[in-house]
Amino acid sequence: MRSTGLLAPGGVPIRVRRALRRSGTGWLVALGPTPWFLLTDCLGPPAMAGWAGVPGVLVQLVVVVWLAEPLLARWCRGTRGRAWPTLSVYAVAGGLRAAVWVALTPSTAGFWTDWARLAPSRVLGSVIWLTGSALVVHWLGQVRRQRVDLAAQYLRLSSTRRQDAAGLAEADEELAAVRATTQAALADIRARLTPQLGEAELRGTVAVIEDVVARLVRPASHELAAMPAGLAAPAREELWLRRREIVPAVIRAWPKAAPYQPLLVAALCLPMVLAAELVPPPYDAGPVGLIGLAGLAIQVALLVPARFLLAPRLRRSGAHVGVAVVAASYLMLFAIGLGTLWVVRDLQPASSLEALLAPALVTVGSGGIAAATLVHSREAARARAVIRRTQWDQRRTRQRLWAQRRRLAMALHGRVQANLTAAALVLSAAGDSLEAGGSLDPAVIAQVRHTLTLAAWIDNAPPGAPRERLTSIADVWSGVLQVGLELRPQAEELLDVSRDVADAAVEVLREILLNAVRHGGAASARVVIGLDRGSMVCLRVAERRSGPRPSRASQEPGLGRSLIDSLAVDWAEQDAAEGRITVVLLAGGPTPGVADAAVRLADVADLG
Repeated sequence: MRSTGLLAPGGVPIRVRRALRRSGTGWLVALGPTPWFLLTDCLGPPAMAGWAGVPGVLVQLVVVVWLAEPLLARWCRGTRGRAWPTLSVYAVAGGLRAAVWVALTPSTAGFWTDWARLAPSRVLGSVIWLTGSALVVHWLGQVRRQRVDLAAQYLRLSSTRRQDAAGLAEADEELAAVRATTQAALADIRARLTPQLGEAELRGTVAVIEDVVARLVRPASHELAAMPAGLAAPAREELWLRRREIVPAVIRAWPKAAPYQPLLVAALCLPMVLAAELVPPPYDAGPVGLIGLAGLAIQVALLVPARFLLAPRLRRSGAHVGVAVVAASYLMLFAIGLGTLWVVRDLQPASSLEALLAPALVTVGSGGIAAATLVHSREAARARAVIRRTQWDQRRTRQRLWAQRRRLAMALHGRVQANLTAAALVLSAAGDSLEAGGSLDPAVIAQVRHTLTLAAWIDNAPPGAPRERLTSIADVWSGVLQVGLELRPQAEELLDVSRDVADAAVEVLREILLNAVRHGGAASARVVIGLDRGSMVCLRVAERRSGPRPSRASQEPGLGRSLIDSLAVDWAEQDAAEGRITVVLLAGGPTPGVADAAVRLADVADLG
C-alpha cells in the first residue's frame, strides 16, 4: 500500500473539509492532542512554567467542547459552511490558551508583549493539531460505520444461511425416511405377487397399490417439491480482528504502509517552526531561527531517501526486521529534534519545544495512521470476501437443498407413481381375465415385478446425460417452438460431473421455454449454455416472435420467476421488438465469480 489513504497529501484538503464539517467539535477531537498541549505548555519553554499551562489547556477544552457547537450552529446553516468557522474556533482557543498561560506566568515585559510572542505558535499549533484530531476522529467514525454496516449485512446473511444449511442436514434425514418408507411399501407389494394369485388376491393387491400411491407417494412428492422452513445456523466466521490482535497487526503493518511522508511532514511542521522561531520579537532570522529551520530540514532530508529507497525494501522484508528498522529511524528523528533543541536552548532558553519535536511526532503519527488504514482496508476486504463467500455458499446450499428435495419429489411423482400405476393397470387386466374364466399368465407377474423393481430405484438411477436431458426438453416443443440448442464443451464437462447444477439447468430451461410459448408468443428460440468466468454456468435463451408483441396480460410469468430466483446466482431479461432475451447464471464450480447476468444479454461469444 503506497499511500496512507487517510493522510495522502493529494486527498488532505477534501478530507480536512469533510472532517471539519462533520467532526470538528466534541470531546474526542479536543482530548486527542491534549497530552501534547500539556507537555508543551507545562514542561516546554519558555521559562518551564510548570503547572501554569494546565488552566490554558482547560480553557481550550471548554471552548472546543462546549462553546464551539452552539456558536457554529448559530453562525452556519447546515454543514457545508462549517470548515472555516471551525478553524476560527481552533485559532481563538489557541489564543485564549496562550493568554491564560501568560497571565499565570510572571513577566517583566508586559502581558501583551509576552502574548504577542507566544500567541502565533500556540494558535498555529492548536489549529494544526485539532484539525489532525478531527481528521482522525472522522476517519474512525467512518471505519466504525463501515464495520457496523458490514457486520449487519453479514448477520442478516448468516441468519438466512443458518436456515438453509441446517435445512440441508434435516433434508437428508427426511429424504432417507421417505425412501425407506417407499422401499418398504414396494417390498410389501412384491411379496404379494405369486403365480398362484386368485382374483381376490389380485384385487387386494391393486387396492394396496392404489392406497400407497394416494396415501404415500403423491403427498410426499408434493410436500418435497416445496422448500422447508424453520431451520437452525452453521458456525459464523469472524469478520474482524479481536481487540487484542489489533495493536500487533498495526505494528506489523507499519513498514508495509507508508512509514515515511516527507511532503506531509514539511507541510505541517514548517509553519510551526516559522511561527515559533521567526514570528516572535525581534522578528528576524537570527541564529536560533536558522538552527530550528536547519533541524527541520535535516529531518525532512532524511525522510526523502527513506521514503523512496528504504520504504520499498521494507515492504519486501520480514515483519520483525521492518518494525525494527522503522522504530530505529523514528528514534533517530527524535534524537535530531532533541539535539537541535539542546543547541537552541543554549542560545535562547525560550525556544519552542513543539516546533523542534513536531517533525518526529508527525512522522510517527502519520506512519501509525497509515498502518491502521492498511489494517482496516485488509479487514474490510476480508469481511467483504467472507460475505461474498457466504452468499455464494448460500446459493449453492439452496441449489443443493432444492435439487435433493426436488429430485426425490420428481422421482416419486414420475418414476414411482407411474410404475405403480402401470402395475395396478396390468394387475387389474389380469383380474378381469380371471373373472372371465381365464388363467393367470406367469409372465404378467414377472412383468409387474420388473416394473416394481424399476420403481424401487426411486431417485438413484441417473436420468441420462445432461445433453440428452436438455435435448429432450427442446424436443418436447417440436412443431410448436423451433429450438436451437448449443451446449458449449466446458459447460457440458461441468454439468456431467455436477448433478445438482445439471438438474438446475434442466429445470430453468424448462421454465424459460414454457414461458416463451405460453406468455411470449415465440416461434423460435436459440439456447446457448456455456461456462462463464468464475466457473458459473451461463444459460441464454433468445426468443423470436413471428407476430406482434403479446399484450401485457399475456406476459405474466407465473411461478417461473420464483423457480429461477431460487436457483440462479443472478439473472436478467430484456424485451425487444423481435422477442425476449433471458440470461441465467448458475453456481457451477467452487470459485465465486462476478455475477452480472445483464452483461451477457448482448453477447455470449466468449463463453466456454
